Amino acid sequence: MGTTERRVREREEKRRLILEAARELFLKEGFESVTMRRIAERIEYSPMALYQYFPKKEMLLAELCNETFAGLTRKLVRMEAEPGDPLTKLKKGLRIYIAFGIAHPHDYILTFMTLTPPGSLEATSGPRREAFACLERGVRICVDAGLIHLPMREAAEVLYAGIHGLTALLITRREFFETRQNRLIDLTVETLVAGLNSP
Repeated sequence: MGTTERRVREREEKRRLILEAARELFLKEGFESVTMRRIAERIEYSPMALYQYFPKKEMLLAELCNETFAGLTRKLVRMEAEPGDPLTKLKKGLRIYIAFGIAHPHDYILTFMTLTPPGSLEATSGPRREAFACLERGVRICVDAGLIHLPMREAAEVLYAGIHGLTALLITRREFFETRQNRLIDLTVETLVAGLNSP
């Protein structure tokens, strides 16, 4: 391995170390409470060294969120390429979202349930936008086929609100439910889609 390659690898390793420390502290102490100095202390870096990688803590959170969105999007895009009728695929995509959140609870909490200052995270481009675009594409196909009778954006937002609420509750308040988890997910998905499926 040459000098340049070694430096690139070392820089990526340091960057990953910073991100993992930030993830742990954001979850444990809350985004607002954690400072860049606190993150630097966690990994025994100077604050100035940290700023070379991430000038603001909002950039750390954005990167962690983008990684989560990218993982979710990969699963949704693979599903999109599969054969199937529009409503069945839409329901499958909703179930994939819920299953992803349950399988990655800490990442889900950090990405979807962390309070941040307004405008601090860009929600209209990159991995964030692509994840929601997967849902929009599935809904648009159903709308165009006459299977959903709401405007595409409204329908997509209703579905997202429903599956996010269930996912968040299954992660944080599973004891609220007596219904078996898989059945609860199925009933929620079927009810949400059925509600959009009639004039």
